[in-house]
Amino acid sequence: TSSLAIVSMIASSPGKLYTPYRRLIFGLSMSDVIQSTSILLGPFSPPKGSPFAPWGFGNTTTCTIDGFALIFGSTSAAFYIMLLCVYSYCKMNLKMSNERFRKIVEVKAHLFIFTYTLSVCIVGIITKSFNPLVGGGTCYFARYPPYCGNIPEIVGECTRGFPAIKLYLASTLGVTSACFIVVMALMTLIIRNAIW
Repeated sequence: TSSLAIVSMIASSPGKLYTPYRRLIFGLSMSDVIQSTSILLGPFSPPKGSPFAPWGFGNTTTCTIDGFALIFGSTSAAFYIMLLCVYSYCKMNLKMSNERFRKIVEVKAHLFIFTYTLSVCIVGIITKSFNPLVGGGTCYFARYPPYCGNIPEIVGECTRGFPAIKLYLASTLGVTSACFIVVMALMTLIIRNAIW
């Protein structure tokens, strides 16, 4: 993918990870590489014989690893997109230097992104919430067997992934929505500052 090319170009360039912008782009690209790899391997990771996963030839462990990578990559990517907007706002509107941005915002943001995403993924492992999605395309936060929460009399009672919906709200929907709102607000402020 292009993200892999960006990661290798930054890693092999003379400036490497010298500026906040390069570090943020590196973080975003690494997140995308993790997410893209998970999506690529997703159809093959569900346990063999899983309903709605005809290409699945893995096991519970491969499904958990794939789900972990997908959640970790996609959630951290959303955070890094938002952080790039924070960086742009700080540079353009607040005239913040790279060193000041690093000290005040960047280090804490990297730690938060890593800690939050890792925590959500660990909770997903502990609660056995990484399971094949109904479409069989990948493993994600889901109950197992599919539809067990809706029609248990047909597919049986749920055996895994009881808090999957809460984890989905905390990681995917919650983070994406919050990041979108912050990005829109910051971009509005940047444009307003540029026009006036």
